[in-house]
Amino acid sequence: MEASTNLIDWKIIRLQEANCLASTTTVQSVVDSIPIGARIIKVLGNLVKLDAKGVSKAAALLQMLQADQEFDADIVRRVTKCFDISLPSIAVESPAPLSTRIEDLHFGHVLCADVQTTESVLLLVAGPTLSPMLVERLRNFHALKTIPNTVFVRA
Repeated sequence: MEASTNLIDWKIIRLQEANCLASTTTVQSVVDSIPIGARIIKVLGNLVKLDAKGVSKAAALLQMLQADQEFDADIVRRVTKCFDISLPSIAVESPAPLSTRIEDLHFGHVLCADVQTTESVLLLVAGPTLSPMLVERLRNFHALKTIPNTVFVRA
């Protein structure tokens, strides 16, 4: 039993620098061939290296997400959630913006257009991922009839 555990540990260490080849047609088989531990170590190891160079966590994770053949994008996105970092919407592959009613907004939507009051006061700029607090804020302004009924978001 111990020998097989050591073999798995060695494979994780050896494969942590393997590319995930996100642009190939067999992406899932390539990613699955690299142990999840190796993919996590690669992301976190690169995060530590970039942090030592003075790069912010958000900028480092954005770099990794845009390096499509080097890192497992799913692992990078999960690490951003662990650190409670909101990356710009351009970093996340998503469908075109949808006009969504304020009542239908929920945590995780990405705001795609600025939100202004009827008096043209800017409330939110485009880009952030909506937190429960921001969703509630938009619902409150909507209840006061000071913002339009819909906003543009990405799921």
